Amino acid sequence: ELAITSDEALSLDELPKRAVVLGGGYIAV
Repeated sequence: ELAITSDEALSLDELPKRAVVLGGGYIAV
């Protein structure tokens, strides 16, 4: 419920105050 995919994250209008990146996808830095 609180998790979103990288595609959904890229389509957000504004960034969340805190974000945790899990996994080694392309969105991870």
